[in-house]
Amino acid sequence: MEKDLKELLLKDLCCRLPYKVKCKYSGEIPMIGEVTNNIGVLSNIYVDKECPFEINGGIYGFADVKPYLRSMSNMTEEEEKEMLKAFNVYYCYYDRINNEINIDCDSFEPNQLGNLLDWLNERHFDYRGLIEKNLALEALKGIYNLND
Repeated sequence: MEKDLKELLLKDLCCRLPYKVKCKYSGEIPMIGEVTNNIGVLSNIYVDKECPFEINGGIYGFADVKPYLRSMSNMTEEEEKEMLKAFNVYYCYYDRINNEINIDCDSFEPNQLGNLLDWLNERHFDYRGLIEKNLALEALKGIYNLND
């Protein structure tokens, strides 16, 4: 994997750690040799390691892990209304036609941008295009119960 893609994945997943992002992970189980292909919650990231991802007690590399994220186009109308209410419809809106969030930066407070990114991360939205870059998988239906 190219260095810039590794950095993009690390940056994204570091922001998602508090929100229990689920990942498909695979690899050989040490000592047994059996290949695993499971879903688990990312529990730790070691940014200075070649195998930086800890899932279910195992350590995995970049080629072994893909997070499950939700495409922006899968935002429900209820979520869109919640987002608009939380971040004020006057300076933030979701453009369903172009599949993008538009922000009026003249009236948008800097701390609101952090809050918006936290909101998107908590709901596991892929706002960085990781699915298109083959760094993430489309979230399976029901994989995240967002009412917990």
